Amino acid sequence: MKKLIVASIGCLGLLAAPVVDAGGYKAVSVPMTCSEGDANQTFWALLTIPPTATVGSKFTVTIAGVNSGLISHTGLNYIYNMETDFPVPAGTKFVAGSAKILPDTGTKNVRDGATAWMAGGVVHTRLPGHVENDTTFTAPTLEFQLEVTGKVGDKAPVTFSQYRVTANAFVVGDVKSVCDPKTKPHTMGNVTVAAP
Repeated sequence: MKKLIVASIGCLGLLAAPVVDAGGYKAVSVPMTCSEGDANQTFWALLTIPPTATVGSKFTVTIAGVNSGLISHTGLNYIYNMETDFPVPAGTKFVAGSAKILPDTGTKNVRDGATAWMAGGVVHTRLPGHVENDTTFTAPTLEFQLEVTGKVGDKAPVTFSQYRVTANAFVVGDVKSVCDPKTKPHTMGNVTVAAP
């Protein structure tokens, strides 16, 4: 029972590659290994970063969710407390107070109560909302700003380092899963430092 349930603990399109209309975003897929359920999962997102940024300038990182596909498993009540971690890139400094969830993005079942913050050199998100069995979700869009501190020619890698989720099921109750990228942290894109 536990294995079947946790196999459905969704990230962004864990069960199959979603159909993505990138629309200016870079579609990113990150192979992961999870502590529960199917060991081979994938984190999907849409990333927007500039190709270059000058020394001393600030740039915006935008990470949008894609539709999860149907979350459905025998015995599953819902999944919740989906959390993601994005380390602050080398050669940059986090702009205080800039981490936020953009309003009216994602689906209501995970948008309500969604938070974003920076701690310990990592930008975190948490989606406490319940995704009921036999439904879908799209994570709301994360946005934060970075100030360039590196040298001209350096690359500032925007990376993903971990995903966590809890499934609530009949009989077994809550089952937590931690998913790490197979290459940790996984580089989703690079910003090249340019001369002012």
